[in-house]
Amino acid sequence: MRSNTAFMTPISRNKPCPCGSGKKYKHCCAERDAISHPATGQMISIQIETGQWVPVPQAMEQAVRLHQQGRILKAEVIYQQIIQAQPNHADAQHLLGVIYHQTGKQDLAHTHISRAISLNPKAALFHNNLGEVCRALNRPEDAQASYARALALQPELQEAQRNVGLTLLEQNKLDEAAAHLRQVVASNENYTGATGRWGPLWYGSTKKLKHSKFATAA
Repeated sequence: MRSNTAFMTPISRNKPCPCGSGKKYKHCCAERDAISHPATGQMISIQIETGQWVPVPQAMEQAVRLHQQGRILKAEVIYQQIIQAQPNHADAQHLLGVIYHQTGKQDLAHTHISRAISLNPKAALFHNNLGEVCRALNRPEDAQASYARALALQPELQEAQRNVGLTLLEQNKLDEAAAHLRQVVASNENYTGATGRWGPLWYGSTKKLKHSKFATAA
């Protein structure tokens, strides 16, 4: 049987937040969770084998730690338990949706991230990630609407600006895609997310394609 000490390894607040923002956890969901879901003393079981019970905020930290480590099935179970105890926990709803997106369960992802948005409609990243789910569902118009809402709430959110460009690229709207991706790079020359796995971006106003500045290896 695993000891309680080993199981309760502290979360790495300096690791990337599993929500996909690119920020450290302590500067992302940890801050929002502390504001939106103060400690209530409510207890839930997060490891059936040991019968251990911990407060909801501590359970959330454990779920995020597991999510950061790529142990998403274990994280999924804890997010589900948190939601069972506190259905209005926006971050648990959101991150469970992120897991479903990562595992290809896009309809469930859409349901949970939409629920998170209904609970916290001003969280720009929630709208951005809903856009990513819509993109995966081949709903580009809905994706663009979600990205637009994210940018209206947080104009500097580079992930949303990038995703607008990538969605346009998928629709073969090359000039428009290039314009959005240039804007991302112009705002941060060190930002590589505008290219990523998409490789060379080809664009041009005529049938003749020209190689752009975004030609980088995936």
